[in-house]
Amino acid sequence: MSDCMRCATQFFIFVCSQTLIYILSQVLKLVLADASIVKTLSPEAYQTALIFWRDFEKSAINLPPEERQKFVSLSSDILVLGREFLENANAPRPPASIKPEHMVGIKDKGWGSG
Repeated sequence: MSDCMRCATQFFIFVCSQTLIYILSQVLKLVLADASIVKTLSPEAYQTALIFWRDFEKSAINLPPEERQKFVSLSSDILVLGREFLENANAPRPPASIKPEHMVGIKDKGWGSG
C-alpha cells in the first residue's frame, strides 16, 4: 500500500473515532431538528448541513462506541482492500490455463450456449 493510501486510511480511522465528531453530530442534529434555526439558513448552508449529517450517519455515529469502533475498523479494512484491488487489477499476469476437464458440466449448469 502506498504511503498516501496508508495516510488516508489512518485519517479515516482518526476522524471516525473522535469524540469531537460525535459532539458535532449531536449539535447538527439539534440544529436540523429546530425549524426556527433551519429557516434562517441559506439554501447552501442547509444543503451543506444535510451533507454533513448524511456523512455522520454513514460513519455509524449513532452506534454505541464499541459497535462504532468495529464499524470503523471494518470500513477501514474495506477501503484498504478495495484500494489494493484497484492498484493490482491491471497488473500483468500470466495467461490463465483452463484444461478441458475444468469445462466439463459447465453447459449443463446454464453457463454455456444451448
